[in-house]
Amino acid sequence: MITKSAIIYFWSSNSKSQYRNSHYKVNELKSKFPEMDFISINVNNNDDKSWKSIISNYNFPTTNEYKFKNSKEARETLAVNYLNKAIIVDDKGIILHPNANIFKSGFEETLEELLQKKHLIIK
Repeated sequence: MITKSAIIYFWSSNSKSQYRNSHYKVNELKSKFPEMDFISINVNNNDDKSWKSIISNYNFPTTNEYKFKNSKEARETLAVNYLNKAIIVDDKGIILHPNANIFKSGFEETLEELLQKKHLIIK
């Protein structure tokens, strides 16, 4: 349940560097944006045991860590066509930015502007 502005980001167990880097980047962002939630979603059809094993092996926090129940359908619905996609929502779950990239240069500045203005920004 979304109760404050959040970044929803995605990762794949097929890309070790991507899931490590995305979680490490989010840890940095958490310290800079404590007023936000960060929701992590695994996009694979792995069983729960494999998914939980990765999370455990890297000591990723389990709070707000999820996986798709039906990966193919969810990826199509949310248009997750590349793994660095992130969706930014406000505290009511309204999408403020449908296609952000946490690794993009200037992302933090865009996020600050977005949180201040509370409306859609696409750059």
